[in-house]
Amino acid sequence: MTDEGKQLTLWEPVFDERIRRVEVNGETHFSVLDVFQHYGNKANPTQSWRAVLKALQKQGFDSSTQIVELQFPGERQRKTPTATFKTFLRIAQVADIKEWEYIRSWMAEVASERIEEEYNPSKAIDNGLSKIERAALRLGHDLSWVPDRILSTEARKYLAALIDAHWSGDRQMFIHATNQTYRGLFGGDASEIRRRLGLTKPSQNPRDYMSSLALAFIRIAELTCGRKLEDTDLISREDFLRFVEVVCELIGRQVNETEHLLQADILTGRKLLGPVDAVRGA
Repeated sequence: MTDEGKQLTLWEPVFDERIRRVEVNGETHFSVLDVFQHYGNKANPTQSWRAVLKALQKQGFDSSTQIVELQFPGERQRKTPTATFKTFLRIAQVADIKEWEYIRSWMAEVASERIEEEYNPSKAIDNGLSKIERAALRLGHDLSWVPDRILSTEARKYLAALIDAHWSGDRQMFIHATNQTYRGLFGGDASEIRRRLGLTKPSQNPRDYMSSLALAFIRIAELTCGRKLEDTDLISREDFLRFVEVVCELIGRQVNETEHLLQADILTGRKLLGPVDAVRGA
């Protein structure tokens, strides 16, 4: 899960449907006044925000870069202050909102851990593994799933870096390759995979919910496709995507045979109650 995804989970009680939001350069900005009104239970959110902003500025807070004035859709809408997750964490340090005390305590704990890791690097390894293990348990996996998730992440980074090097940061190319991989292995693109995994929130990373075997098959596919890019100086987008398709269809046949053998859905790890093709929607 991304850092923003972790923060979204932390702030879910705050950023519900009452809080207006808008995307700016790939980052979600939330209405400051909406948060102060609905979550902080402030009768005059504008006045409360101005007091907090004044206190922040006295501490050196640069509101010109951290607070963005945006106009939300609708008639007679005026520009209103908005902030990202990261900025709201800074606001929470000053705002006199009692409900945010758990946020302030969490930040103190994280800061303490980071300082300790600076003086004792081995602690960073222990803390990192502990966090991954706790996350795995929260997601319903046993600890044997953790190494597969780490290895799959490294394989994905490897392929992403090669695609970036070949096509100058073409994000769409990576998305097309991912969809091609999922179709070949599991019979559906990323949106279909999310549906089968029961994911409804953008912050939910599909690979956090896949089985160890699914991660292993994806890793083989992405390492193979990455090797193709390493060994080929010049290759067109069309030829590479065709290569991904061929590789993943080949590995996909093994996925299908393994599902029949185990009578389990490889993607989710759940036992099958019917034929494999019925699970894939064929």
